[in-house]
Amino acid sequence: MTEQTTLIRFSSTREVAHRHATEGYDHARTLIGLGKRVKVTVEEAEDELTIKQRGFLHKAVFPQIEEQYRHPDGTRTEWRAWKEYFRARFLGDRWVLKRVPRWDAKQGRMVLPKRKTPHRERVSTEDLGVKAYSKYIDTVIDTATVELGVQFRFIAEEREEVRYRAPARKPRQEKPQHETEAA
Repeated sequence: MTEQTTLIRFSSTREVAHRHATEGYDHARTLIGLGKRVKVTVEEAEDELTIKQRGFLHKAVFPQIEEQYRHPDGTRTEWRAWKEYFRARFLGDRWVLKRVPRWDAKQGRMVLPKRKTPHRERVSTEDLGVKAYSKYIDTVIDTATVELGVQFRFIAEEREEVRYRAPARKPRQEKPQHETEAA
């Protein structure tokens, strides 16, 4: 077996999902055979964050907030500060368990603790998928409009290009009804 311990597969049909589940089961059996614990996760796949969404937020939204909003004393805030303000407000932080090296004064050196301890980690917009990023952009625009009085000027197509749309579902095909002959 290779050094790879993570198996990630994307499926869009039942048949492919079944094949990937079988591969996952085989992979899990091998790891268990090596005495390792296994974690199995199945989740909805989202597309990677698009460059267009990031560009729209950084080049169209935040600069307009910077340009239009003035604090009561007449000063402006740079767009990078607005970016961090909205990130902290709407995405916040998460707690993760980590084993972080620390200085041990008695031993006079860095030591790795035996147990993991909770550490705060900032949630980045880079962690968002296309759908969540689109919602985040809408939230930033709505908040800046209502709370800060910003009047955004966008080309309609520019905003629509970065808006998430759920994939169109294929209509169900009805099963053909078998005609039965009455005898």
